[in-house]
Order: sequence, then structure tokens, then C-alpha cells
Amino acid sequence: MNAEKKFSKNVLHKVLVVFLWGLTSLLAGYEIFLVRRIVEMIYFRILARWSETINMTDRLSATGIGNIASLFMAILAIVIVVGGIDYHWSNAGEPRSYKWFVITLAFQLAVFVPYIIFN
Repeated sequence: MNAEKKFSKNVLHKVLVVFLWGLTSLLAGYEIFLVRRIVEMIYFRILARWSETINMTDRLSATGIGNIASLFMAILAIVIVVGGIDYHWSNAGEPRSYKWFVITLAFQLAVFVPYIIFN
């Protein structure tokens, strides 16, 4: 009976890991969009202080800067998603695994703060 209970508890932890990993993956994908928008908004705010009009060249340069930010965030998201599932799958059910989930989700949710401020 003890082996069955341990097996079902282990399965429950693995299901929870997959769910939290999926949530982290979805947030990472959405953060790519958010960081791109934040970088473009900051660029336009800085540009608006020095220029009376914003022309097409400024918009293209903002797009270029947004593309660079998207690339950086995509690489970071891949590292978080792949590294996260590997770490959490091998440490499922341990408190340090859940601690790292909380830290990761806190950093991911912290990206929403600048978006709200600059929007």
C-alpha cells in the first residue's frame, strides 16, 4: 500500500510540474510580445522629447529595436522553458523545485509592471 501511495503522489507532482511548466511557457511567449511593446514605447517616449514629429524612419528604427528585443526575449524564453522542465522534472515534489517555480513566475509577472506604467 505504501508503494501505491508513493507512486500516486509522484504522479501528482509530475502532473503539477507539467501544469506549472505550461503556465511558465505561456507567460514566456506573452512576455516576448510585452517586452517588444515596452521597448518600442520607451523609444517613442524618448524620441518624442527631442523631435516634434515622428516620421517613418523613426517607426522603422523602433521596429528594428523591437525585433532585437524580441530575439533576446525568445532566446531567454527558450532557456527558461527547456532548462525549467529539465530541472523541475528531475526534482518534482521537492520544496526547492516549487521555490524556483515561484521565483520564475514572480519575475515573469514583474514584466507586466513596466507595461502597465508605460502604456
